[in-house]
Amino acid sequence: MVVWRSVVILLRFSSKCVLQHLRVNDLLEGVPYFFKVFAENQYGSGEVYEMPDPVIATAEPAPPKRLDITDTTDSSATLTWLKPEHDGGSRITGYIVETKIKGSDKWVIGGHAKSLTMVVDGLTENAEYEFRVKAKNDAGISDAREAFSSVIIKEPCIEPTADLSGITNQLITCKTGGTFTIDVPISGRPTPNVIWKLEEMRLKKTDRVSIKTVKNRTTLSVKDCMRGDGGKYYLTLENIAGTKTFTITVNVIGSFVSKTAVASDPIGMSSLDLN
Repeated sequence: MVVWRSVVILLRFSSKCVLQHLRVNDLLEGVPYFFKVFAENQYGSGEVYEMPDPVIATAEPAPPKRLDITDTTDSSATLTWLKPEHDGGSRITGYIVETKIKGSDKWVIGGHAKSLTMVVDGLTENAEYEFRVKAKNDAGISDAREAFSSVIIKEPCIEPTADLSGITNQLITCKTGGTFTIDVPISGRPTPNVIWKLEEMRLKKTDRVSIKTVKNRTTLSVKDCMRGDGGKYYLTLENIAGTKTFTITVNVIGSFVSKTAVASDPIGMSSLDLN
């Protein structure tokens, strides 16, 4: 059985100090030390004062490893980095991110972070920036780690797409009088416009039809289903990078039809845009 225990090294310094402070050099990093002090004059030595708790000798940490620029918008950049090789004998208390426009000599603080990632806001669109990050502990601040390359601040253009993996065979079956929902994760930069169609007819919101779209998801829900609600539903995503259309087939089975739905919307035409 191995038992670990802390080892405290006691040092004696023979040099005399006439001030109320003394710098002690050549201590081992990360090792706890006790210190004691006493006054001395021509008549002798005074009472010894010993620190009740040890002090751990620390140094500035090593610089963070590998600074990457993982994303940009028209006014921000997202940075990530790795922890330093060593912390200097004292835990890392945070990171300082600095930025400058390429060609400038002036670095400015872009922000402070506790974790290994940060979003730097307030940047100028289409300007080219350089970034660097420093680690800090109780002993001081590390040297800087710069990103491998500069980056132009702009919204990236990424063709839109949809993830239909949650819809088996892109087929949904619903009983008449019931409700079906088509919930699709979407992506693209800039955020794509969303168009839902049933066959060739563009859908819009009604009492029976709900269309909800957020940044990374679109959901179409139809309640009080009728046979006429079945067919091919087309989801079209558009942005400046391109246009893509995806197909989901809905089968409505059974003969029961809600009287309320029939009276108000016999074939679902109120949810269609014929223009």
